Amino acid sequence: VDHQGAPHATQPLGGQPRGQDREVAGRQRRVAAGELSPEQVDADAMQQYVSLADVPPVDLLIRTGGEHRISNFVLWQAAYAEFWFTPVLWPDVTDQVMAEAFAYYAGRQRRFGRSGVEVAQLKGDSESC
Repeated sequence: VDHQGAPHATQPLGGQPRGQDREVAGRQRRVAAGELSPEQVDADAMQQYVSLADVPPVDLLIRTGGEHRISNFVLWQAAYAEFWFTPVLWPDVTDQVMAEAFAYYAGRQRRFGRSGVEVAQLKGDSESC
């Protein structure tokens, strides 16, 4: 399910991890060369320089193999992602493991930088405040 509630799944696997420094390098070079002003370096402009720029923002990041880090992978796109960790190695992930991850995600309150109170107020739900 994407940010707007439409069902879909995008499953980038692996990819080439690109650290924060490499993700912004293109813009930094253009600012240094005088091609851009620092004010032109905003979130929308930076999006084109991140790894997997053509993939929608990550809603659920599933980390397999028992690791509890993302190693600079999709840092920009995962800013508002929900993270789910499993000790199962990727080749051994089954439909049941995926169902557990999706059940976890379905139970999360998506806030996108807001507090739970703010989300409840936006929804008009005064009982949750």
